[in-house]
Amino acid sequence: AKEKIKKFNLNKDTRIYSDYKNMLDNEELDIIEILLPHYLHAEVVVYAAKKQVKVISVQKPMALNLDQADEMIEECKKSQSILSIFENFLFAPHLLKAKELLDSDYIGDPSSIRIKTAMGAIGGWKVPESAKKWRKDPNTAGGDERGSPVLLDNAWHSFVLASWIFGEEIEKVFAWTGNYNGLDAPAYVMFKYKQIREHVVPQYGHLELSLMPEMQIPSKYYPTDEFIEIIGSRGIIKINQGTSIGNKMSESEIFAPIVIIRDGKVETFG
Repeated sequence: AKEKIKKFNLNKDTRIYSDYKNMLDNEELDIIEILLPHYLHAEVVVYAAKKQVKVISVQKPMALNLDQADEMIEECKKSQSILSIFENFLFAPHLLKAKELLDSDYIGDPSSIRIKTAMGAIGGWKVPESAKKWRKDPNTAGGDERGSPVLLDNAWHSFVLASWIFGEEIEKVFAWTGNYNGLDAPAYVMFKYKQIREHVVPQYGHLELSLMPEMQIPSKYYPTDEFIEIIGSRGIIKINQGTSIGNKMSESEIFAPIVIIRDGKVETFG
């Protein structure tokens, strides 16, 4: 924590706590960001709401189960706290641009989306083994009896992105998943949108989460990246990169953040 104060040039008198209850008991906070192991999300949100914190932002996944999620929502309603599940993909400039193009009918009515997540082995930040231990326990990471560090955690980005970029809810899901060294991957997920409004072609989607145990993906975060393809009634959008946007691949002239095939032409954005 002291190193972070220096790194981000915070006030040297910034107070540091090792117990969230102690912090919430002694501080009058307007907003709190919860970046803790999944099993702690519900209890910290509930405690913060009871302490009248006005805005509570929690990292994905929201909770380990629906009962916990319902409790979080109910407690925030009682305290009139704003509860937000933070999703960084919705603020990425190239994804916002793609959303803008879709909403402006640039490739017509979208009918399908494919999101491929490539999970490499090296190239991102180094996380100590001790800090990753909780992810290997289903009771702390969540998911099925073996735990779901990929589908419950990593794939959250893809599910949120798929719903947000089309402006439609997902109605049905079918999935197949393997198990590799304790990871619920490789995994393949197919889904059908609810179709809140009429579309030219019924909308479907596909998520593919692939493991690349010998691959280096340069990244400021995890050595992971996403590649997205959206089919519209008169065009195709290809979105290169998600997690690792801004790395060496982004600098390549042949690897534009957005590539559009429309009206017999190829365009790039970003």
